Amino acid sequence: MVGAEQTRTLTPGSYGKVVVHGGGRLVLTAGDYSFSELDMQWNSALDVINGLGDIQLVVAGTTRLQSSVNYATGSTAGFVLTYLGVDTVYLESQFKGTLLAPSGTLNFRALNGLRHEGEFYAKHIKTEGGAQVLHIPSSCE
Repeated sequence: MVGAEQTRTLTPGSYGKVVVHGGGRLVLTAGDYSFSELDMQWNSALDVINGLGDIQLVVAGTTRLQSSVNYATGSTAGFVLTYLGVDTVYLESQFKGTLLAPSGTLNFRALNGLRHEGEFYAKHIKTEGGAQVLHIPSSCE
């Protein structure tokens, strides 16, 4: 758990439920991560340090993405978030990157003129309230 105004850096590995409260920051570096659940609450941040190698994040269950995602290199290359559940992942803040939900639903919400950018694959994809989604292929190195 990451509290408000706290920063926590995780090393690659397996974790249970990860909650990042508003104002908190979660930092991921190169490697493979698995979480049982991921709850990125409103006004939290996910810092992806993707300059030293790929980051693969797999979440088995409930996923809430209300955070900003910040990339150290400025590029989304090398970051993939995979949701293995069958429920809906609500994208309630701007998401840039690659997001997979092979058995679930991605629900994109409108963001006051901001748009979701990247590669998105899911069993079902929905948009709400004029949400904008721009396909930007990830670059492979």
